[in-house]
Amino acid sequence: MSLYKTLFLLFSLHLVIPAYVSDSFASKVSPEALYQDARSDYYSLLASHKKIQERREWLMVIDKFNIVSKNHQNTKRGADALYTQGLIYENMYKRFNIASDGNKAVLLFLEVTKKYSSSPLVDDAQRHIGDIRFMQRKDGSAEKSYSTVFKRSKAGTGAINSSAQKFPGVRITNITRFSHDDYSRFVIHLSGKTAFRAKRLVKPDRVFVDFLLASPEKEVSTTSFFKSGLVKSIRFGKSYNSTRIVFDLNKNAYHSITPLSNPYRLVVDFGLKPPAGNSVSASKSSSPRATENRVASIAPVTGGGAIKTIVIDAGHGGRDPGAIGAVGLKEKDVTLALATKLRSALQRRLRCNIVLTRDRDKTLALDDRTVLANSVNADLFISIHANSSKNRRAGGIETYFLSPARSQDELETAARENMIANFSENPADNDIAYIMSDMANAQKINESVMLARTVQKAMVKGVSQLVKTRDKGVKQAMFYVLWRAEMPSILVEANFISNRYEERLLRNGKYLDRLAESISNGVMEYVSSYQVAMKN
Repeated sequence: MSLYKTLFLLFSLHLVIPAYVSDSFASKVSPEALYQDARSDYYSLLASHKKIQERREWLMVIDKFNIVSKNHQNTKRGADALYTQGLIYENMYKRFNIASDGNKAVLLFLEVTKKYSSSPLVDDAQRHIGDIRFMQRKDGSAEKSYSTVFKRSKAGTGAINSSAQKFPGVRITNITRFSHDDYSRFVIHLSGKTAFRAKRLVKPDRVFVDFLLASPEKEVSTTSFFKSGLVKSIRFGKSYNSTRIVFDLNKNAYHSITPLSNPYRLVVDFGLKPPAGNSVSASKSSSPRATENRVASIAPVTGGGAIKTIVIDAGHGGRDPGAIGAVGLKEKDVTLALATKLRSALQRRLRCNIVLTRDRDKTLALDDRTVLANSVNADLFISIHANSSKNRRAGGIETYFLSPARSQDELETAARENMIANFSENPADNDIAYIMSDMANAQKINESVMLARTVQKAMVKGVSQLVKTRDKGVKQAMFYVLWRAEMPSILVEANFISNRYEERLLRNGKYLDRLAESISNGVMEYVSSYQVAMKN
């Protein structure tokens, strides 16, 4: 067998194509295959706590994308690969603080704007240049880069075509706060995308965030004080071309900052590891309303740890009905009924706090569900959903944990459940924005896998005693509702509402009782395994 056929066979079996393959070979392999191979390596990097700390691992992934951009320049994937190299260098610059990484990212983004001038990536590349220049404190250059995008968009509408026109800036429209003693989240809402930079300072402890050409709306208070939480106050400052928001801290807390798109907002999290044995005392400001069931005492620690709080999320709700069955059953109604029954089942067996993200038909943003779980120091987060498929014969039960999807089915399921989140149209940006922020915590992923396995096994076993069902197994995908959860978290897809037979099951109260009891069996098995693991 020839070398080409051997390597092609290895790739078709999803084995790794080395970065040192010859250009002649790379030019014969489809750009899609090469791109997906590079993307797979990128996911593996982001999912490895060890690899992500090694700069050479990042460079090896860049080499993979370079094979695509170098050998398939005149394809869409060639453009995507070049753009992704810029993203990787930009994130290396943020992580390792090496100036040459930032400069290399700028050069790659500039190459995208010149080589693929008609590509929808151009504006995003130009904004990334502005972001990097602002981080490098080259504010004039950052403003110029954003102005280029503004002028192009205005010229496209026929409204303006003047080189003198500058980026008009954005408005800070609102700041929402979610907080308790050991956790605080601030969401800064913006009227549009702009560059930002952040820095941590000590004596006194504070974090500031600068926004390029931004200004608060009149309704936004420029000074606020808080009686609880890790942040005691926030205040605004102003320079000639940026607005600064300062977070004054009560304690030496860790912080993380994540930008989100559509609508544009910046999520600023502050957190502490809760002390062992500390009870939950949640005080929330502008937070989702929760239905909380407390008990007089907490289960004693049998192995060095205990499950004190479980948050159950009834998927969808309010204006978001979720999937709708052939006979009209709405996913939001099924999830609320099942979540309520699961709460009752767990209350009978666990002496801990059970919290529902919603106890009625109300609209609840995907962000807010995880925020609630974090704000009450939840030990487990279980999001309840009903599956759907274009194939009306598709059926069965499956359980997900947060990790990059491996199959088309996983991608499609996540895409449907994520629909309300309104991500960026550029998938490469989405990959980074919400994989990087979550995948470094390998221990949490391992515990989520354990929880998913025990719940899936228990569901199939319990339901099979009542009806015939298909075990679709434990799967993984990037579900936004699990994003940034600080505890083991899973998403249960309880049967297919798009299947007429399973839709009838989901209307049946006795079936939902059995399903809820089965999920609680899985949780109990996990709790038992968790306590044994803690003891060892």
